[in-house]
Amino acid sequence: TIILWRKLKNGSWKQDAEKTENKLKFETSKIMSVMLVLDCSGSMTEDGSNNFAIMKRNALEFLDMLYMQSDMSGNIHVGVIGFSTTTYADEHTLSPLPLNRSNYDRIYAHINNLQSIKQSGTAYYYSLDKAVEILERHYNNIGDKALFSGAAIVGFSDGKDNLSMNIKKAKPIVSTDQYLEYLQIPSNFCDRRIGGKELLSTAICFLGNNVDEEE
Repeated sequence: TIILWRKLKNGSWKQDAEKTENKLKFETSKIMSVMLVLDCSGSMTEDGSNNFAIMKRNALEFLDMLYMQSDMSGNIHVGVIGFSTTTYADEHTLSPLPLNRSNYDRIYAHINNLQSIKQSGTAYYYSLDKAVEILERHYNNIGDKALFSGAAIVGFSDGKDNLSMNIKKAKPIVSTDQYLEYLQIPSNFCDRRIGGKELLSTAICFLGNNVDEEE
């Protein structure tokens, strides 16, 4: 209930009876969860490449766009995986946080502090798979599931995967080709659903020495 007060000429205050009964109703905001999967492999900076700087700048601009659309409670949730090796991905993962003022600073710093690792490989499949698992856990932790509107993955990379192997699954994955086959199973990634909603996935590719036009 909004209660308005009016200041009288004598300096005293009284309630405005005509306005006292007005009520303000807030529409509950839906929750959208987004994972950024960012390539930190050496090829992003080697041989004079500025792909890494371009990626970070665009990822931060995208974060700003999401922040402008998020409400004060942070109904858009954002997480980040910076990857090169699988170990680097595990050490540079930030699970989704509500995109409010304080968390914006934390997410921005996480992206801004990522470094391109020289002479490292590209564990892209592992990181995409990890992002799905994180989004699934994040959904399970949402108190009111009716507020969930969907999840998305936005990935940046300049090369083919060469490190996603020797991963423990129901059937151990021993090669990158086998990991790709695993992700191509619709229920694992291509047609994965989080909370009954389609998982959206977008890949931003950097054309260069490690990715030709056909790829």
